[in-house]
Amino acid sequence: MDTDRRENPTGETRPIERLLPNPRGGPLKGLNLDDVFSDLIRDASGKATMWVQGKSEKVEVAVGPNYKAVVVYTPPGSRDNAICFEPMAGITDALNLAQKGVYKELQYIRPVRSGRRASG
Repeated sequence: MDTDRRENPTGETRPIERLLPNPRGGPLKGLNLDDVFSDLIRDASGKATMWVQGKSEKVEVAVGPNYKAVVVYTPPGSRDNAICFEPMAGITDALNLAQKGVYKELQYIRPVRSGRRASG
């Protein structure tokens, strides 16, 4: 997601191929990621799966349909070639972007009225 000059999310998106030429596979070495990925590819049940694979290991992270985005972060200068997947129920700054009418997938819980009054 794009940010303004103060690094605040604008809600504008760009194609994944601008960052990852081959998003379904390719080396991550040398990439400095701290990015929000939305429009996730999902299976029939709504599950989205992402993975990272080394020479002998593969780690998969699966998220359900209520997770609308994932932040992928590679700590700069990491000696361990670390990568972090952070599932998110909404994009970064979702509340403010929804209020501006930019983000349409904000999830919320409807208030329940109980008829009881709090005492105190």
